[in-house]
Amino acid sequence: MRVCQADQSGLLLETLLRLFSDTKRTRLKQCLKNGGVLVNGRRVTRFDHPVRPGDKIAVASGRQDQAAVIPSWGVRILFEDDFLIAADKPSGLLSIASETVRERTAIFAVNDYLNRKENLRHPLNPRRGGLQARRRKMIFVVHRLDRGASGVLLFAKDVKVKEQLQRDWETFSKTYLAAVESCPHPEEGTVTNYLRENKRLRVETCRPCPEAKKAVTHYRVLKKNKEFSLLEVRLETGRKHQIRVHLSGLGCPIAGDKDYGSLKNPAGRLALHASRLEIFHPVSGRRITFKSALPPELEGLV
Repeated sequence: MRVCQADQSGLLLETLLRLFSDTKRTRLKQCLKNGGVLVNGRRVTRFDHPVRPGDKIAVASGRQDQAAVIPSWGVRILFEDDFLIAADKPSGLLSIASETVRERTAIFAVNDYLNRKENLRHPLNPRRGGLQARRRKMIFVVHRLDRGASGVLLFAKDVKVKEQLQRDWETFSKTYLAAVESCPHPEEGTVTNYLRENKRLRVETCRPCPEAKKAVTHYRVLKKNKEFSLLEVRLETGRKHQIRVHLSGLGCPIAGDKDYGSLKNPAGRLALHASRLEIFHPVSGRRITFKSALPPELEGLV
């Protein structure tokens, strides 16, 4: 990593161009976009990030440095501060470890990213390319996305922050996009019922009972063609497989969801994407919105 100290206030890109004048503009912009720039030890990707005199700015000087601050397996960092970190999870990646998959998960990728970044800030072992050989748990899972789903996934850097977020979870705004078979009628509405997990570990609708939990899903059609419809889905509750069960119950299973009745899989994945999460910060109280664009393979269905 090449490190310089800012000598005046300004925006990050213009500061980079001034401090690293021997580096091509396109190279600096690409490095910034891909997560290869640290400001006071934190990864920054915004070109207009404010810089103050005395800020330490580090730029990846090669592939090894840049890889050290980019998460693995296609995970992308959307937001980070001292308490939270929001990531964009690709389809096909587990949120957390299972009995058979220990490392190839979103939580491992984000935790590994934080450890690598911390090691870059404290290069104590020159025999290992300047990186300190240590690894520790740095995040806690707040919620999960199904393996086949993609989109916004939130983690906490402190167990008390995690517990606060989970207590407030149903008060947050959670929006998904789903490409479904056919088209629901009516094209906008609300599904309210009770869900429980059966002995085969499938979620099913049921009458109110001690094992059942109330589930509320709002939906509306955004686009449609002869085969598929793109739905915006908002959750009032966050039950396991809630969206999948509710849309299947409308006669419109999510494309690629064979467990809940889909017969078509044109995108080669579950066509469900967590596109937007709006929360109130558990420490500052301010409203924060995390967004993830619909992947091209799902957009192409409609």
